[in-house]
Amino acid sequence: MKKTALIILAIIVLIFLGLGIHWAVWEMKPPVPGKDLVDYGTFITVNGMQIHTQHEGTGTPVILIHGYTGNLYTWRFNISDLATEGLSVWSMDLPGFGYSDKPKEFGYTLADYADFLAAFMDAEGITKATLVGNSMGGSVAMMTYLRHPDRVQKLVLIDSAGYPKEEGGFFIFNLMRYPVIGDLLMSFNYRWVIKQSMLSGIYYDNRFVTDDVIDSYYKVYKTENGKKAPLWVGRRFDWDNDLNADTIKTIAVPALIVWGRQDTLIPVAHAYYFGRDIKDSTVVVIPEAGHLPHEEQADTVNALIADFARQK
Repeated sequence: MKKTALIILAIIVLIFLGLGIHWAVWEMKPPVPGKDLVDYGTFITVNGMQIHTQHEGTGTPVILIHGYTGNLYTWRFNISDLATEGLSVWSMDLPGFGYSDKPKEFGYTLADYADFLAAFMDAEGITKATLVGNSMGGSVAMMTYLRHPDRVQKLVLIDSAGYPKEEGGFFIFNLMRYPVIGDLLMSFNYRWVIKQSMLSGIYYDNRFVTDDVIDSYYKVYKTENGKKAPLWVGRRFDWDNDLNADTIKTIAVPALIVWGRQDTLIPVAHAYYFGRDIKDSTVVVIPEAGHLPHEEQADTVNALIADFARQK
């Protein structure tokens, strides 16, 4: 019995030693500047941060806001098509994500992101815009309206976060909120791990999990603080209280609610919560689409956004 206990203890020590060495090796890897990893878009300075952004078209201003751990690559099927519809379309990698800077001193709260978006609009000379947000980006869009209502013309919420106690979601995202555990998990974000996570429910049709899609999520972790910033966001967001039914009910601009029927991260029921609580809103549920309907059913979503944004 004593020998067995010693063997088990030795195995545990070896496991933790291996994890510690892996973590140390990850920490010692030199970061790669975002500008050296991406060949599309451009970089502008907002509040002292280098922000990766893309802009196409002229006309009615529209800003596309990605979700948690995402970047503007998610709008690759939308930016140009919306621009051809008479819209002036911007997107950016939010601070902490994509190829934008990820400074430790940025707040990474929902309010910080809303204030950043207003500063981004100032930097780009945008007085007022329709904000289109997917997942966490929907929460950023709504909070921007709540903090800067004069800057928001309309809202388009695509599979948006915003209500507490979601029935869906990934267990792994919850674990990432915990110190040490989250850091260890992020240190194992190898390309094959990214691929498996992408195949586990983000899309309805996993044929969208191409090499380019995997690389768009993987390469950003090579940047400075690339594997740390998502943890800072997950720990500083108050996902259950930053927004709730009471605050959402105060939204007084037109809203289009778009949802993938097969979303396994945020259930389709939440689309109808938004439709219930935002007075001037329309709900459209799109079949054969998961958490990213703007990718899987781009033509349908583009038509909805263009028509909605142009309406007087």
